[in-house]
Amino acid sequence: MENISKPTKDSLINSAAHVAGASVGIAAAQGADSIYPQEKEDRTKKLILKGLAAGVLFLGASAIHSDKPAYGLAKGFGYGAAGKTAVSLVGDLMEGGDLAKADSTDNSLIKFAQNALDLKSCACDVTTTANTERARNIAIAQLNFAAQQKANQTINMNEVAPGQYSAASFG
Repeated sequence: MENISKPTKDSLINSAAHVAGASVGIAAAQGADSIYPQEKEDRTKKLILKGLAAGVLFLGASAIHSDKPAYGLAKGFGYGAAGKTAVSLVGDLMEGGDLAKADSTDNSLIKFAQNALDLKSCACDVTTTANTERARNIAIAQLNFAAQQKANQTINMNEVAPGQYSAASFG
């Protein structure tokens, strides 16, 4: 336990820099996901580019050897971006497999893995009673909204102070 001790001011600052850098790196990698080829025929190119990006980011972060917070930001950014890119790459490799297919019988561990690897954002393609009922309620609400509106309805306003108004009646 000689490598674990009470945190110091410097270690807390450096840790905060690493976490901040990693957070920005994860966000940047998530945003960069949109610049990779999206067409199915470019799948191999996309996988290679993501693999190279993850490797370069990892090696770049590993090359930083400094305890200064600015370098901690850079190191955290590299590791965060590399990690998010690697997770995205694994998700892309699993795309089309059984794990990536939404199923109403998926257990919580399968759903956890699907969300962790961003294989599916929701069970939108799963037909369930709840999804059907929710869609029906939305459609009914939209129909009722139009029927409840009066054409050119006037809202009476009272001036309570110079330039300030309150609605007297919505009826």
